[in-house]
Amino acid sequence: MHKKNPPLKFIFIFSTTFYSWFFHPHLAISSEVAKREPTKIVIFAGEALLIPGQAPIKGVIIEIIDDKIIKIQSHRKKPTPANSSINNRKFIDLSCCFVMPGFIDTHVHLTTSHLPDGGGNILTTTAADLSISATINARKTVMAGFTTVMDMGTGHRDHELAIYAVRDFISRGLIPGPEILAAGSPISITGNSRTENFRIDLDKITQPEGVCDSPDSCRFRVREQINRGADFINVYNTGSLLSDNSIPQTFSNEELATIAKTANMLNRVVVADGGNSISNAAGVNNAIKEGFSIIDTVTYPDNQSFKLLKKNGGYFAPHVYALIAAVGDSPETLEQGSMGWLPRPVLEKLYGLKMAIPSALAGYKMGATLILSSDSGVFPHGDNAHELVAYVNLGISITDSLKAATINAAKAYHIDHRTGSLEPGKEADIIALKENPFQNIKTVLDVAFVMSNGHIHREHKN
Repeated sequence: MHKKNPPLKFIFIFSTTFYSWFFHPHLAISSEVAKREPTKIVIFAGEALLIPGQAPIKGVIIEIIDDKIIKIQSHRKKPTPANSSINNRKFIDLSCCFVMPGFIDTHVHLTTSHLPDGGGNILTTTAADLSISATINARKTVMAGFTTVMDMGTGHRDHELAIYAVRDFISRGLIPGPEILAAGSPISITGNSRTENFRIDLDKITQPEGVCDSPDSCRFRVREQINRGADFINVYNTGSLLSDNSIPQTFSNEELATIAKTANMLNRVVVADGGNSISNAAGVNNAIKEGFSIIDTVTYPDNQSFKLLKKNGGYFAPHVYALIAAVGDSPETLEQGSMGWLPRPVLEKLYGLKMAIPSALAGYKMGATLILSSDSGVFPHGDNAHELVAYVNLGISITDSLKAATINAAKAYHIDHRTGSLEPGKEADIIALKENPFQNIKTVLDVAFVMSNGHIHREHKN
């Protein structure tokens, strides 16, 4: 007689328990983690802008438990750690600083950079490579005071795999970075996905994701992107700015309406990422009419674009600094900008746009609600706040510029119930500036303290 085998259930339980303990020892103490005391922090701000659009106030205590703000009160005199009200809590002294909500950038590309090979070689770069790039760039971004960003995607599946992984690891507090809302792969039509690198037969092998060419296929693509993990839907509604004879409108009105209706039904914001045809603004105007709530870029609006946007209660996401940084300040120094490696005709086109009055100012004057949208990746990550300075230099008020970078952006993406302002119940997305930005807007370029979702990324040094 042979020996009786142990029950399979016992083998499974023992083997999985041993594996978890040996390879993931942190799982073995999960019960201890569950019982840990909550993290309690008290911040004293010398001056604070709690709700952008309202006046700053002096002397504020902000109480935080884990990732949430639980209490805010006026307190003119700086408390001491011995004070009973802050006993047994981490005390952060920001009495010398101007405290406000963390910045929000609604247009970044975390897996790419402004360098010629910044997006990697599509034939050799893997999702793992892009994950590392995105991790590095996410850290630079949060250290610059941006506690929430919207990654607009690139059109390739490897980008999706990378950005969703980095997003989720940041969310779990395992790596530093801002909260990421990601589009995954933008929705586009055949032949206008802004990813073409090779001749047509080779592009079929490396073709972009998210392509659709009928209302039914567009409905499917929206559903597919959400199923894969998209937090919002990004749509290439016009051709590319860098293309010759850029297409005014890529999708039919019926296709635009289907995309917007499907995204809205599935509780996703839909963004029209394009307004780049010099011939007319049909792709922008019809996207607004068909239910798109955010219009991004809009290099060439017409006299109806911002009227429609204002009427429909939408948001305008301009890129100002990207053009400023892209090329030099004269025809002789075009190659000295962040995109100086591009062909000379493209640089000349960008220079012409740099010298023109940006559509951001026209939209602002017509009452369009602005949200900060830098296009980081066209210039170095971490320089995102230059977009804010560019708004003010255009003549946009400091109040409205700061609202664009905080509460307006949060409202546009339906996350204002948890971020965009400093209020009890909201996430602890808090930054500190060395000066009052209403007196010196350039102080946003050098933040002194950063907390994102209760995690401290930059400590203030007294």
